[in-house]
Amino acid sequence: MALAGLVAAAVLAGAIVPAPAFAAAGLPEIPAPAGEPDSRLLTQNAAAVPEAVGVLPGSFRYRIKRWFEDLRLVLMRDVAKKAEYLGILVERRSAEARALVASGRAGMVGAVVAQQERLLQRAKDLLSSVKLNEKNQGAFARLEEAAGRAVSTLEQVASDLPQKARRAVEEVAGRLAQEAKGFWEQLARKILERDDAGGDGQGKGQKDKAPNPR
Repeated sequence: MALAGLVAAAVLAGAIVPAPAFAAAGLPEIPAPAGEPDSRLLTQNAAAVPEAVGVLPGSFRYRIKRWFEDLRLVLMRDVAKKAEYLGILVERRSAEARALVASGRAGMVGAVVAQQERLLQRAKDLLSSVKLNEKNQGAFARLEEAAGRAVSTLEQVASDLPQKARRAVEEVAGRLAQEAKGFWEQLARKILERDDAGGDGQGKGQKDKAPNPR
């Protein structure tokens, strides 16, 4: 199926919202999935309104949504924008986890958290391949904050579950916490290295604050 057809199918499935076409290539832009600007609000409100997060795991449309997310990541070349988008996806998975618990499908949370772990691994790979500057450091710091919120979200939803389900969610939350810690430590090292090297020429001599550990 042509890319234009895939975009149309995804729009009809409700996985993404349409965006203007690329003028130069004559191809549709890979649009931001629906609700992207409100990812943090969705995470907070998913328990009250599960359907607000859109399609959830278990639906064919969810596979379409994930496919377009992955494609968008692959096509991104700007490091800061890629780091920002990884953070958005981590937040989106948190909203889905809340919605799954609220709709009685806590057993599917583990699969969503596994996706968050993979996103953080991609973040670590991206971070290791670039030199920090003022622009992308802020994006990576916000990604680290999103990872910390993801762990807190799991801890919150677990507290309301029966014992067996609670233990299962707490277990995956522990794994995610380790991934988040690993990313924080890597980012902190990169910031120290940048400081030792004198920064990137912007605000030279000023010390950057390391992100807060979770």
